[in-house]
Order: sequence, then C-alpha cells, then structure tokens
Amino acid sequence: MAGSAIERIRARNALRVGYIPGRLPFSFVNAQGTLVGMDVELAGRLARDLGVASVEFVALRWDTLGLAVSEGRVDMMMSVPYVAELLLEARFSTPHVDGHVGFVVRDERRHDFATLEHLRKLRRVTLGLMVEFPTLETRLREYLSGIDVDFVVVDTSQGMPRELPAGVDALIMLAEAGAAWSLLHPQYSVVVPQPEPLRWPAGVVTRKASADLAEFVDDWLLVQKASGVVSRAYDYWVLGKGGQATRKRWTILRDVLGWGG
Repeated sequence: MAGSAIERIRARNALRVGYIPGRLPFSFVNAQGTLVGMDVELAGRLARDLGVASVEFVALRWDTLGLAVSEGRVDMMMSVPYVAELLLEARFSTPHVDGHVGFVVRDERRHDFATLEHLRKLRRVTLGLMVEFPTLETRLREYLSGIDVDFVVVDTSQGMPRELPAGVDALIMLAEAGAAWSLLHPQYSVVVPQPEPLRWPAGVVTRKASADLAEFVDDWLLVQKASGVVSRAYDYWVLGKGGQATRKRWTILRDVLGWGG
C-alpha cells in the first residue's frame, strides 16, 4: 500500500473504524436502528478533521481486534482499554477515557464486591474476561492479593450475555461499559471496589506502521480534550448528562464510584 496512512484514508475518502457491537455506551444500535455512542461521535469528528466524507464502521471481536488493526482492515479503534498484549500489533494513543475496572455481578451480590475487605472474605472468585489478556490477569491477581482467583473467557461475539455463565462470580470490563449494560439488565450491577479502584485507561489504537496517523490522533485528542469536546461526549454518553430529565439522573461517578452528591 503506497503512501502514508493519512494519504490512503483521504484517497478512500472514508475513515475505517473498528467497533465492538453492543458495547454501550461506546458503540451500540439505538431504537431507531442507528449506530451511536461515544466512539461513534468522536470517530465522526475525527473523520471530519481528517478531511474525509464518511466513517466506515467495521464490526470486530475483542480476540481479533489487534490482528484487524495490524493487517489494515481498519484504520483504528476508539476507546480500547490499555493492555500490553496489543502493543505487539497496534499502537495506543494517549488516553482519552480515564476508566476503571468494573466487576459486573448479580445484583444481590453487589455488597460482596463493594470493598476489597469484603472481597477478601470470599477467599476464592472466578472472574470472566472477554479475551485472554495475561497482563490484565496479573494486575487483577495483584489487586486482589490474598484471594484465590481463577479466570475464564466469556464469549461476547454475539454481544453481551444476558446471564453470567455458571460458576462465574463477576465479569470484568470497563466500569463505564458495565454500568450501561446493567441498565439494560437490572438483575446485574457493576461494582468498583473501594477504597482503591483499579484504574484502566483507554485510548485509540492504530496500526504500528501508521506513524503519521498515530501522531495526528495524539495531537487531535490533545485539542479535543483542551476544547472540552471529549469531556462533553463523556458527560453525554457515559454520565447521562444533557438529556431532559425531571429527576437526578444516574451517573457512573455518583452511583458506581460514589463520588460527588
């Protein structure tokens, strides 16, 4: 493929962006059948600022994400949690989502995961991951020191499961995504154990060979964060601000992390 990554994108007149189907609040189909979400909004802005007419969204799976980026089937994917395994196949931007590890659990078990002290009383837990990431497993074992932790991979290729698989105590994901999922399935809650939540930032991944695009994305994110575009998108899609409401709306910061009034 001749030319730089940005030249190829402009020649195509479209930005190809990977997404995970049903990944609320980042990329999901609304009641009108339209793909929407924080990633969709930001990708549209990025395409416009690259000078191309459209965004081509390509559905991906977590276990093939790195390969899709490295092979050039997509130009990038937005809001990917930092995991070292992807560094072999893709390049991360500076983070634009300051996420946290969330434990999606049956609602009646939310108190078991509310604090690290409560968690350690369980002595043994089985955690579901959407793809096998050894470095994430290592971080979780360190975070949950004193607990016997097992990991299993939960198939999310057809979207988020309505029920946790038998024997799985919690499903691990970004709290921002888990909180949105729990709104659709109120039998579940997403918990961020206190008093020391485990941070899990997310950024844009691009192909390692696409240095010009990666540099553009980093600079673009810097401008979007400074101008408030990223925070407004986060407030709207993740925190639920901006819609018309007659009562105080649910938010991740207040109702999951317990911050603010």
